[in-house]
Amino acid sequence: GYKDTWREFHQAFLATVKEFNKKHLFLGEDQMVLQSTCLLNPNLCAYVPYKQVLPDNHYFGLRKVLYTGGNYTYWRPPGARVRKEHVSSK
Repeated sequence: GYKDTWREFHQAFLATVKEFNKKHLFLGEDQMVLQSTCLLNPNLCAYVPYKQVLPDNHYFGLRKVLYTGGNYTYWRPPGARVRKEHVSSK
C-alpha cells in the first residue's frame, strides 16, 4: 500500500544519505538527496510535471500533490515498474 511505499522510500533515503556521507558529499540541499534517492530507486518515485502543480510554486509542488491529491500525469524514469497509483480522497 501507499504507507508501505513511504516506509520503503525512507529506507532508500537513509541509504542515500549514508552514501553521501561515505563519499563526503554535501548534504545541506535535501532536494539533491531526494532526487538522488529517486534516481537510484526509480520504482519508488513518480514525477509530477511542474505545470500540473500551478498556480502553486513549482519548487514546492509536492505539498499540493500530497495535500490535495488528484489525477496527475506522472513521469517515471525509463524501465521503472508502475506501482498502483494512490489518489487522495480529499
